[in-house]
Amino acid sequence: MQIDFSTPLPTSSQLFRRAAGIDPQGSPAPRDCKCAMCAAQLKAGDPVNAIGKDTFGESFNNKLDIHEAGDVLCGDCAALWQRDFLMKYSKTYATPSGVFKLASNEDIQAFILTPPRPPFVAVYNTRQQQHMIWRTPLCLSNEVLIVRLDDEILHIDRDKVLRAVSAWQRTLARMKELGFKGLPAYPERTLSSRATGSIRDDVAERISGDSEAGARDIETLRSLRVGEWWAMCAINKVDLDSPASWPLPVKLLPA
Repeated sequence: MQIDFSTPLPTSSQLFRRAAGIDPQGSPAPRDCKCAMCAAQLKAGDPVNAIGKDTFGESFNNKLDIHEAGDVLCGDCAALWQRDFLMKYSKTYATPSGVFKLASNEDIQAFILTPPRPPFVAVYNTRQQQHMIWRTPLCLSNEVLIVRLDDEILHIDRDKVLRAVSAWQRTLARMKELGFKGLPAYPERTLSSRATGSIRDDVAERISGDSEAGARDIETLRSLRVGEWWAMCAINKVDLDSPASWPLPVKLLPA
């Protein structure tokens, strides 16, 4: 997928705010300036919000992410600094076409199997209220997908995930034939367990020794990065040979 770089790319906040169909907030800037949060380069007249002594107060938990020497918040970041975008829409992805769900296994399956056309912004928050959008890089590819999961930036190689789904399914089928109980690895979508992505030693030893194909499947699963395991947790039961059965993206905004 080619990106048109002849026009400036939006910031993550700008793309998400436009996708949600809400207006920027603020008063006209008296001069050119920069947003302290998303680093947007702002022109005189753009909507901005002055930073006061309480803007990044005790309840603001992302002070270490403020890297820019800006003295304002842009109208996009200000518009997204509200409860709905800190919580209700914090498991979503935004494209120029709208804001889509990224909460359930089916949502993640749709995201991986039929990825959005870039640029897009994808966030997955497992906590209470948290700033996610302005801290998340734009994704400019539909082959290596970028998702912010809480404080982590995940990179997901789609081709590697799809190959791993097939490897997982073959491994699981062979485990059942051999009388193994359980799963090849511990799948957990919030990545909060240290065991996530670790192939069971007994499974790896037996399946790898079973055949060259089995050894390749174990190696494929072991090659996954944390973001690819996050995707695998949601997608490992999908029938890759039946696209008609794949879930479709669910649009949330504009309502």
